[in-house]
Amino acid sequence: MSSSRNNVLEWDGELRLLDKLIPPIPREWVLIRVEYAYWGGLEEALRSGMYWPYKKPIILGLSGSGIVVELGVDARKKLSGEYVAPHILGSEIPGLTIDGYLAEYTSQPSSTLAVVPREEWAPLTLYASIACGSADIASAATSIYVYGLGLYGVLTLLLLSDRGYRLYYSTYKEKKVKRLLEDLGIDAQQVKLESTSPDVVIVSSLDTSGLRTIREDTKKIVVTPIHEQLSLYPRGISKTVIEVTRSGDIECVKKLLDDIWSTLSRYIGVVEGLQVPPSEGAPLLGYLFILGRKN
Repeated sequence: MSSSRNNVLEWDGELRLLDKLIPPIPREWVLIRVEYAYWGGLEEALRSGMYWPYKKPIILGLSGSGIVVELGVDARKKLSGEYVAPHILGSEIPGLTIDGYLAEYTSQPSSTLAVVPREEWAPLTLYASIACGSADIASAATSIYVYGLGLYGVLTLLLLSDRGYRLYYSTYKEKKVKRLLEDLGIDAQQVKLESTSPDVVIVSSLDTSGLRTIREDTKKIVVTPIHEQLSLYPRGISKTVIEVTRSGDIECVKKLLDDIWSTLSRYIGVVEGLQVPPSEGAPLLGYLFILGRKN
């Protein structure tokens, strides 16, 4: 490796660009040279102070993609030299409990990674994977409510839109979201949660204050490991109806993102290099950081 230095975007009560050492590689982990990283709802929630990470200071970035340049002891050997992205969200959550992808180099558990095409959509793999898993969990329903339409919510709604469900959603960015859904060909109705009685509620937003109106007879509530980690569960609802989505089928991920990237990319801002993204006027679906792309 030509350099031992690592430029990172770190949060310690405020966002800072820092030059740090390349991280160590724990057992069963790998070192990734990051080419792309994604900035979405979790990063905005941390920047705004809505939630605090479990590790402080912490390098942000829930998801990204890049080349595996070094293997830790007992890491998956087939990942050496491969282009990878996270597709499983386990107990270790990048940018929340461990350092994330907004860095030139990051160490990550090899068990969470998948080999992916070297495409611009690759850093969105984790979001698409959880969307694929959530759509499968909800497959027995007839009516589904997607609470919050960030990237994960939009991808989930898209997967469900061709399956004949009655679909509802909530958003506070009504005009921008409506245009996006039209561009993606999604037929869904924006209504308040208390005005519906869906079989399944899929929780995308990290602002779960509106879930207090959820009906007690809801058959299933689907959340992510981030909601689980932050204990963002609806009050008064039995945990027996709550299911955590950690991943989905990687072939579902590839097809989904490959099919829609040309449309989706119009709603994602591009940031060249590591820098603090603007807090005002952010694109609807966040930012894609280009960090170390190699031709």
